[in-house]
Amino acid sequence: MTLVLPQCYLCPDPPLLSAHEAITSPCAGAPCNASQTCVINRNCLRGGNCQRYTCVDGCQLGEGSGQTVPLGWWVRVPMPAGGGGGGGGGSGMGAGSTRRACFKVCRCTRRGLSSCQPLPCLAFDNCQLHDRIVNHGDRYWVECNACVCLWGERVCARRACSGKLPCACPPHHLPAAARSRRLPNVCLARCAGATDAEIEFGEREECGSGACGRRLGCAATPTVCLSRLQAACPQHVCVNTSNCNGQPANPVCDTDGVAHPTACHLLLSGKRFGYWGPCLKYCSHRGTVCGVDGITYTSECAAWAKYVSVDYSGPCVAVGTISDLMEPKCTFDRVLCPPMKQQNCQGFTPPGACCPKCGGALRVLYSKKQIDRALYGTNISATVVNLHNLLKALELQVKIAECALRGYLTIETEIFVSIESLLPDPTDLQLEVCVLEAERLADMINRESPVISIDLGLSALSYAINVHTYPTKGVGGVAASLITLIFSLTSISVLR
Repeated sequence: MTLVLPQCYLCPDPPLLSAHEAITSPCAGAPCNASQTCVINRNCLRGGNCQRYTCVDGCQLGEGSGQTVPLGWWVRVPMPAGGGGGGGGGSGMGAGSTRRACFKVCRCTRRGLSSCQPLPCLAFDNCQLHDRIVNHGDRYWVECNACVCLWGERVCARRACSGKLPCACPPHHLPAAARSRRLPNVCLARCAGATDAEIEFGEREECGSGACGRRLGCAATPTVCLSRLQAACPQHVCVNTSNCNGQPANPVCDTDGVAHPTACHLLLSGKRFGYWGPCLKYCSHRGTVCGVDGITYTSECAAWAKYVSVDYSGPCVAVGTISDLMEPKCTFDRVLCPPMKQQNCQGFTPPGACCPKCGGALRVLYSKKQIDRALYGTNISATVVNLHNLLKALELQVKIAECALRGYLTIETEIFVSIESLLPDPTDLQLEVCVLEAERLADMINRESPVISIDLGLSALSYAINVHTYPTKGVGGVAASLITLIFSLTSISVLR
């Protein structure tokens, strides 16, 4: 009997996935040393002449902790309960607790953690809810809104159970600005807590006349602050244009997609300022777009630089209705939704936006009181805790290079976070892994992972709710709506 061998018996097996189908995690295996943080370079998805990750110097948090934060970041470090900054615990409502948690806020410098300042200690207080007590850490629902009890504070969503916009505002897009936020219309600005004296009509000009003095250029830096105590929330940076070469490198990108070593070099070149940071790849630098946050951006890349996903091409003209259904939310004929990266994918329609997208998504409730305590109890700059810094810190926890984090502050005053594929034509597996990354982030927030609780900004995140689903179709959409309606009639149910 003759044994017939394959043509290439000793040849290596072909790869399970082609280069186009690959899912990569450049920071897996701890490529940096213990005092460095590994940061994925999403401008370099396929290698070549670029480095797929960067090792950033930082501070190791304690012996054997395995956690490192980059230079310049502020962290919240536990302290013995007897050494905190006094009381200042919860509201004292419900069955109070003598247990306390104490922290200090420190900054990572080349000398290690420094500029440490104690925060008021937090008591493990329960919450009073009508005629019942909700334990610290318990999650529950009030009609259609998710809530959590933390340190005696009730942190709840503020969604209108009727399906209307907050405060029954109209879906008109007539831009208004209030403090550090830009909102689709005046009604939504008032609903977010702005007074008439604080509201500005029309698109805000961060670099209007007189923004900076003589011999100084102006570079827009739109910043969303998360606390009313942050009265100073700068929206622009004044740039010294007298000695560009003597300034430290801080790359910026112009509206043509050309990189400059500093904002000074860009302004003297006569180019229009695009955004801070190196020029992004895998996006377009041409054509105005509407972001899912209801703000018009000069290009897709300019939106991405602010962690904002694009809703549709052209300026913003409408406000979408709000629900967790994955479906188009605007009927305005000028809104043309781009095709989804894959039909029947898991995805979402961001609150207030018009168009559905593929990917994972979560609604994140955050505690304004936690941010207020950090700002009121210390002398750190009020600009340390803002939306951009919070999303930047959260982005470090997305380990798959082909998945990008996007996020914005919604008109419901929640933080909406999505994890979307950077690839133009992703496979089922590449889309699914981004959904799993979103679910992993939600789990880290809900179990108060040390990675979340140690960061000053991320420690204010209280409750994350996964909202990605499949597109509604015919009866499926009606059934989903009925389930939502029935659920909203449920008064209160406590989840342990």
